[in-house]
Formats: sequence, structure tokens, C-alpha cells
Amino acid sequence: MSTQHIVQTYLTSLRQTVSAPNATEHSYRPAIETLIKDLAQHLNRPLAHFTLEPGHVTAAGAPDAVLYGSTDRDLIGYLETKDLGKDLDHLSGHDLQQFNRYRAAFPNWVLTDYLDFRLYEDGQMTHQVMLCHRQQVTGTTSLGQIARQKADDLAAPFDRFLQLSTPQVAEAKSLARLLAHKARLLEGVLLRLLTNDHPNPQLSSQLEAYRRWLIPDLTPEQFADFYAQTLTYGLFFAAFENSQRTPPQPFTRANLLALLPAAVRPVRAIFQLLAAQFLPDELDWIIDDLMRLLEQADMGAIATQLGQSRDPTVHFYETFLSQYDPALREMRGVYYTPDEVGVTSSARWINCCASTSAKPMAWPRPT
Repeated sequence: MSTQHIVQTYLTSLRQTVSAPNATEHSYRPAIETLIKDLAQHLNRPLAHFTLEPGHVTAAGAPDAVLYGSTDRDLIGYLETKDLGKDLDHLSGHDLQQFNRYRAAFPNWVLTDYLDFRLYEDGQMTHQVMLCHRQQVTGTTSLGQIARQKADDLAAPFDRFLQLSTPQVAEAKSLARLLAHKARLLEGVLLRLLTNDHPNPQLSSQLEAYRRWLIPDLTPEQFADFYAQTLTYGLFFAAFENSQRTPPQPFTRANLLALLPAAVRPVRAIFQLLAAQFLPDELDWIIDDLMRLLEQADMGAIATQLGQSRDPTVHFYETFLSQYDPALREMRGVYYTPDEVGVTSSARWINCCASTSAKPMAWPRPT
């Protein structure tokens, strides 16, 4: 199947869909799924899975689709769609906020209104292809002519997109930056799940438990912030501990608890829910993204950069927080101090996550 035929088939599907009553942004999803799968086959790029997220997941902040390469652990990148013909140069409100979050957090993703395709790599737009305008799809313009003119132009950025994968990060500050941006994505998803018209019961019950046992006036915003930091940094802690083992264990949800010390009770409480798949489905995509990033990271090189005389997992939290929230880092005084201070490393960084106070805390168990 030629690229011209693939693109003409795609445009024809769009024309048929747009003429249907009550067509919405999601109505065009089957067409773009077929387009990408056909291009991947034509370009001989392995595509193990093209996962279109359900509506309740995308409403919580997830991108519309996740693409995996030769295996379901080989994350290629993400696809975010807007309504047919939407002006991508003048996004506003929620769309603009979402765009800024994705551009900061995803090393490889495509933004499209189904006609204008934009590939972003490490925060920069590297390719843009405009197939045509909406009026040409809804009108009588020859779709075959558009396909002849634009097919090869569209194939080039998708060829690039489909050969990319989760990067191997070997520099502490770069890893901290990526983790911080993904933690911000996670925070946004958590907050939406807590504050929408039908709050998620799993998270709501955990918020009430923390209010009952720890901080009576804890707000949903504070809880989402704490939860995102704890989950993200807990995953780093587990990945680092795993890298010190000979041989390392498979870095899976089922093995996470075994990689965490008993002292970090709030992290273990969350990870017990994670291992038992009791966390909301809306969090799966970002947790999987975090785990793949950490699994690929060169923890040996990162530990060397952080210094052999220091506890790397504690010192890295300073680096992480400087990227996640520099003002919070200053307020909490999160700077590395020698172990002679007498505070255990795991307690020190997790207490920083939870409060500005130095007062010891008792942590709620999952209910």
C-alpha cells in the first residue's frame, strides 16, 4: 500500500465522518488509528500497540493515545488530538495548559487536529505537516490530489516519530527535570480526580485518612502535590535500590514493595495500593511512563555524579525539588546535610514531602 493510498483513505474517512450528525473530536479516532498503523507497516516500523485511552482517562489529563514499539515495554510516545480543524497556533485555557505540560514532560509526542500534524521532541517542534484545511475536507476538493501532494511529507515525520523511544538518561539533573515535569502531570491528574463532579472514591478515601491521621486541614491541592511527589520519588528510590542489586529484579509493580525499606511508611502505603492495582485507572499511563524512564536510566552514572560520600537517594531529592518547585525547596530547607545530623535518610526526604514542619509524623495505613 503506497503512502498516497494511505493518506487518501484517511482523508476519505474524515470526509465521511465529518458529514455525520453529532460528529465530535473523538469521532475521528478510528481514522487516525488506521492511518498510523498503515504508515508504520509501510515504513517497516514495529508497532506493538496503539492504545486509545477511554474518555474518562483522557478527561483526567491523559493524552489520547499511547504508542509502543516492538514490545509493550518499548514506549514510543504519545498522540494528542484536537477537534478537526482547530487552530493549534492559538490554544487557550485548558488546551494551552495541557500543551505546556505535555511539551515539558514528553520527549516524543504528536499534536494534531487531524489535518495539521506537529511532532515535538524534547520540548521543541521538529516537524510540521499541514495536509489541508477543514473546508477542503468538508467541501468537494479532490482528496486524491491532496494525497499526491502531501503523502510523502506526512510519512517523513511519522518515520522519525515511530523510531524514537524512551531515552536512557545518564545525568542527574536531566533525570530530575524529566521526573519533575512528569510529577506535575501526575499532580494535575490527581487534582482533577479529586475535584471533578464525581470525585474518585479511592483517592477521596485516602485524602480523608490523611486528614484524620495527619493534617486535618489538608486541601485537595496539597494532597495532590504530596501524593505526586511521594509516588514519583518513591519510584526513583525503588529503581535506584534495584540498580544496586545483583542481579537487579524486573522493575514491575509487583516487585516495588520489596525494593522499599520499611521506614518509608507513606511510600509503602501508596505502593501497596499500586501493587494491588487499587489506584485509579486514570493514573496507569503516567505511572507506566515513569517506570519505563527509570528502568532505562543509568543509575550507576547518576550515583557517581551525586558523590560516593553521600546518600544518593537523599541528595537527589534536592536536585529533584529544585526542578519540581524551587520555591518549595527554599522554604523547606531541602539541602543535603551530612549523615552525622542523625536523621535517617528515608525519613528525612519523605518528611520534606509532607510538611514544612520538622515535627515527626505518624502516617496513615491504607484503608
